[in-house]
Amino acid sequence: MKKKLLFLLLAVILIPIILCGCANNTINISIENHDWTFKIVQSGKNGEIIYCSSYQQEFYEAAKVINLSISADKNIITLKNNDDGNEWKLNYTITQKTHNKSSIYKVNLEGIDKEGYASVGITNYYDGKSEYTLIISINNYILYFLEPISENQ
Repeated sequence: MKKKLLFLLLAVILIPIILCGCANNTINISIENHDWTFKIVQSGKNGEIIYCSSYQQEFYEAAKVINLSISADKNIITLKNNDDGNEWKLNYTITQKTHNKSSIYKVNLEGIDKEGYASVGITNYYDGKSEYTLIISINNYILYFLEPISENQ
């Protein structure tokens, strides 16, 4: 009886996932082809917001304001601190694409043996607005980037 119930439960969960994954209306979200805007850098150790963009400063008064930009092309993410010119390059490979408009990537910091993950998806808010969201977690830091979704998309 337990096996039949488990099988039925798996079928109810997996069949819609399989069918949705085959539909033509799925959206593949990638790191590339977005105009990402830096939001915050959070400590992976204690959750403290360490750095933020100037437009987030009112929410994170203890955080240092930095001008961080990001670009992605051909499996390389380039992070640049526009205040001091420092750059970091992350190699990335896709590990999972889901039917629900999200992707997960494995990232490696060039020149340093550090590995982490990135995720790209859509964040929907209570007020009906949505935005593309990129979260990178590496070397005990979590970086957040976003791109508003225009109403024409």
